[in-house]
Amino acid sequence: MIDNVQNNLQIIDHQDARIGSVTYDLVSLLYDRVKVVPSKEWIVEKQTFFLKEREQCGLERIEQQTFIREFCLQAIQRCLKAAGSFSHHAFFSSESRYIVYIEPAFQIVLQNCQALGRFKNLQKIILREVASIRSQFSPSNKTCSLYIRV
Repeated sequence: MIDNVQNNLQIIDHQDARIGSVTYDLVSLLYDRVKVVPSKEWIVEKQTFFLKEREQCGLERIEQQTFIREFCLQAIQRCLKAAGSFSHHAFFSSESRYIVYIEPAFQIVLQNCQALGRFKNLQKIILREVASIRSQFSPSNKTCSLYIRV
């Protein structure tokens, strides 16, 4: 983050200097490490703002439907990876502070699968695993294990 000459806070993220999806950084900013899943209305508001700002900066116009589809796919990929990373940290490295991020990551994946109307088997797995997380974990049980059964 930087503070420019006009005292405006700006964020610079170069995706590890790789070419990637235009939605990658927005998905990251909106969904990384959340404890509560953002509302659909809030997400749509941020997507709309992002698309308008792109155009005002003279960048190529992206059709909203194309953008939303790509956003959903990116959210699924990114949040599945995050859920796996949080699970590893929480259960194999004994870093329990990551547990609070696992279920929201799965919920975000589920929402985006449903928005696309795709990945029915993945949705079933996530619903099962979220139920498992809820039944296995309580604040007094920090030794539970999470194994995704595929």
